[in-house]
Amino acid sequence: MFAAFIGIIIAVNIWLMYYTHHGEGVRVPEIKGLKVSEISQILQRQGLNYEVIDSHYVTTARPGVILEQIPRGGTSVKHSRTVFLVINSLEPQKMAMPDLSDISVRQAQSLLEAYGFPTPQIEYVSSPYKDLVVGARVGSRKIETGEKLPVTTLITLQVGSGYDEP
Repeated sequence: MFAAFIGIIIAVNIWLMYYTHHGEGVRVPEIKGLKVSEISQILQRQGLNYEVIDSHYVTTARPGVILEQIPRGGTSVKHSRTVFLVINSLEPQKMAMPDLSDISVRQAQSLLEAYGFPTPQIEYVSSPYKDLVVGARVGSRKIETGEKLPVTTLITLQVGSGYDEP
C-alpha cells in the first residue's frame, strides 16, 4: 500500500512538471515608453500576448505610450502569457462644468480643482456683490453649466468686484 502511494505521488509530480512546463519561461521585454502599435511584433516574437487594461492621461508623456506593464520587463513568465498594459490616453478626460453661479470665488476654485481642472484665473467684473462668481469662460467664449471640457482647460472665473458701474 505504502509503495503504491509513493508511486502515485512520484507519477503526479512528473506529470505536473510536464504539464506546467516547470523551469521553462521567456523574458518579458521592457516596453514602457513605446506605443502599443510598436509592441505587437516584439511580444509575438517572445510568444506573449498583451491586453490594455487601463488608460490615464499624463501631460508629460506622449499620447498612446505605455505607462505601466504587468509583469515588469525582465521578469520570466510562461509562454503564451498575457502582459497587461496601462497606456497614456490620446486625449485628456472630459468633465462636465459644475454650476458655479452665485457661489464665492474660493468655493468655485476649490470645486474646479476637485474636478481636476487647473487653478482658474480670476477676472473681476462690475457687480454689486464682491467675490461672487457671476460667470465662467474659456478664452472669450462663455461656458455653460454641464458643458464637457477637457480637465486641462484653463478656465477664467468672472467674479464680482463689489462695484456697480452706472
